[in-house]
Amino acid sequence: DGATFVDEVLNGLGELVPTDLPKGFLGYDETLPLPEFNLAKAAEEFKKAWGGEVWEKGFKIQLLYNTGNDARQTIAEMLAYFVNSINPKFKVEPLGVQWPTYLAAQRNGFLPLFTIGWLADYPDPHNFIATYYASYGAYASRQGVPFQEWAAANVDAEISAAAVSVDNEERIKLYRSVQEKVIDAAIGIPLYMPTGLNVRAPWVEGWYPHLVRSGFYYYQLSKNQ
Repeated sequence: DGATFVDEVLNGLGELVPTDLPKGFLGYDETLPLPEFNLAKAAEEFKKAWGGEVWEKGFKIQLLYNTGNDARQTIAEMLAYFVNSINPKFKVEPLGVQWPTYLAAQRNGFLPLFTIGWLADYPDPHNFIATYYASYGAYASRQGVPFQEWAAANVDAEISAAAVSVDNEERIKLYRSVQEKVIDAAIGIPLYMPTGLNVRAPWVEGWYPHLVRSGFYYYQLSKNQ
């Protein structure tokens, strides 16, 4: 329930997004559908999985988060609560572990389900699209062979083409196609794009919002006399 999470957990300091590409980057498309919170539809999809075996047999899975990150803990607990409410045979168990353990397990591909975020290294959509969706991406590559095979067959070529193109219109079309495919295939759950507040005295100058800058670069600031 992304809307409730943003309102009640983040105190409104977040925005729902269609995919893991944040608003403001080339290729972001507000006409793409946002993740839908619909337990009845979720039940219908679970009943189709593996020819009905998932619904009849159920499953047990651990959802990991790094301890100390309250937002990720709440995400894990909410997802577990709602999925478990669909069928008593469904057992999603939130599990908090220390960051070194969490990171090592994730990098080695040991986590069946995990929650994570990304802060841009450079102001280009490739930094998010490739990270989450290309078979070789930092996070995508840790999600198992079936996903890697899907990505290689469906989106890798478009992601690579968009990365080297110097035509913005072409890049937008390619990123639109990639995002449509990952939405249709339900490649993860894009949770939210964080927003924030910047509070400073009226005599402080030199601060401007920046898509990849978190915090201050103090040498840019000045003081009115």
